[in-house]
Amino acid sequence: MVSTNSLDSIYFIKLPEGSVLSPKAMKINPEIPLPVQKKNPEDPVEQDAAKLSEEQILSGILTVLAYDKKNENSEYYRKLITDVRPGIKKELAEAAILKARNEDWDLAEEIWLAVNGIDPQDKAIILNMAIFFDQKADSYRRNSLNEDADAYDEAALDYYKQRWTATRKFQTHILTQVFFT
Repeated sequence: MVSTNSLDSIYFIKLPEGSVLSPKAMKINPEIPLPVQKKNPEDPVEQDAAKLSEEQILSGILTVLAYDKKNENSEYYRKLITDVRPGIKKELAEAAILKARNEDWDLAEEIWLAVNGIDPQDKAIILNMAIFFDQKADSYRRNSLNEDADAYDEAALDYYKQRWTATRKFQTHILTQVFFT
């Protein structure tokens, strides 16, 4: 699995009142620190908001959504990134599929984790995560990396279970509504 040390390249900064990332996006809440992706891991932390690029902030948000699932500001970050880039979920999913087809497994996994972080309840994304980990496990097994393949099989199974549970809850809700109305 891709290591969570990706968070090591992130730092947080509060932007001043009235800041926006895009004319179409919501105003930035100056009380919520935004994650910023360093351009290079060795770079010092940049506190001057004027020197930061929109891409550094968006990349920071995607990294937090991918690797810090319990971040207290996740909902705010999801809203912000989808306001700034409304088609980002589809765009990233297409990139992840392309990377997986080319067997660039680590980058594809990072992208899928970010897509899942943007919308963790999306059943199609959950299913795609399961399929991705299945494919990655098959590739690793073909290359005699059986322990890693087993770990990816477990990840796939976890996502299949999530997808199945979400579907079963929905089906139970519909059947209950039909039966009792």
